[in-house]
Amino acid sequence: MPRCEACGADIDVGARFCGECGAVVRAKTKELVGGRTKATTTKRRETRETKKGGIAPGQVKTGPAGADPIRTTLKGLPLDPAAPKTEIPPPPLEQPVDEPPKPPPSNRGGTRSEFLRLLDEVESGFDAILVEPGTVPPPKPEAEEEGVVGEPTTTENIFDHAQAEKLFHELVVANAQPIRDFMIEIRLGEPHADWITFCEPAVRAILRSAEGMGHAELVQRLRVYLAALSRAAEAATAVAPEAERHERAIRGEVREKIIDTYSELIVFFPEAFALEAESNAREAVIVSAVLAKVPGLFKVGLDRIHATGLASLGLFYVSRPKDIVELTGVSAEVAEEIARAFQEYRRLASRLSPVGGRSEERRLLREAANALAAAANGYDVSAPGSAERKRHRRARALALSDITLYLARLGERSRVERLETLSFEMKHAEVVAFLDETEKKERRAE
Repeated sequence: MPRCEACGADIDVGARFCGECGAVVRAKTKELVGGRTKATTTKRRETRETKKGGIAPGQVKTGPAGADPIRTTLKGLPLDPAAPKTEIPPPPLEQPVDEPPKPPPSNRGGTRSEFLRLLDEVESGFDAILVEPGTVPPPKPEAEEEGVVGEPTTTENIFDHAQAEKLFHELVVANAQPIRDFMIEIRLGEPHADWITFCEPAVRAILRSAEGMGHAELVQRLRVYLAALSRAAEAATAVAPEAERHERAIRGEVREKIIDTYSELIVFFPEAFALEAESNAREAVIVSAVLAKVPGLFKVGLDRIHATGLASLGLFYVSRPKDIVELTGVSAEVAEEIARAFQEYRRLASRLSPVGGRSEERRLLREAANALAAAANGYDVSAPGSAERKRHRRARALALSDITLYLARLGERSRVERLETLSFEMKHAEVVAFLDETEKKERRAE
């Protein structure tokens, strides 16, 4: 092991300074460095430092007088013993109670804080999904009210109850469609008693669901409505026996009772049972279709009728030809035709039975579509200006009025609007496609 030339202390192999005195160690290896040996390079460097007033070979490099060469700063400079020593206070054992612990400094800028912020947003969004705003937790069971510990109320229970209420709402709205159709018929006239059989299963299905959900008030109102339906069915059967089934209509006091009891359902559950808007829209289409079938009534007369506000089926049912003349200014002959047309529709509506998924109305709609196709073809092949062409034009208009009327009764007002933009050939194809699709659904349901 080499020794220091200044103090004779042992020096580690490869060290450049003495660990005891700090003297520069002369290199004695003979490896070439740029064509010269390391010893030669070291000797020349020491000679240049001596000429410049540096440290002579073997002299220990020290700081101020009395300085300890072993004590150095972190930068390798010796410490000044005259300089006051700064004592570093020890870290506190624990943080103050009123100050929250500070998070450790991040070595990645804002990455950690951004991650925590996103995590808080995800947790808040998940809580919002589980508990909807304004959601009321389900009532506690009787066992808990009496002091018996039951199943605790959790976020999952609240979420399940809210989902059940939403599903119940959707089922009621969907199942109430036959009931709404029946009540529109009731509102617009005196429908066939078979409508009670048509809508009663839907009423009972909603009643069972309401009982399962614990909606006592809805259950009570549905039972009252069912009782009114039963009384109306009994009254219709007593007036017209089975042999005269086509004359069985819902009219008089039992009809008014059904309307009154249904009004209570509308107040309690308007989303499912309200029908004012749909009823008015269907009525407007039906009135226009019936008026279009009146011979001799042209656009001027139609505008006068609409200007007077005479657009209700109920008003046309009770209006006499004289009243129509005074209100609209049309001729007496046209007024008589108007009154006759609405009386015919009133009798038709009382005879139409919804049994078989309203198959009778679909049959009449198919006949009207076929009549439209035949009249349109006859009009195209007939000579212009001939009496035959005029006859086919009138038959085509009547068939189109019937199509509009039956589609409106079936609740297909959007389809009626779409037919207005199609040719007569495409009108026929559209109606036939609708009927075929409806019959396929009926067969699948069976």
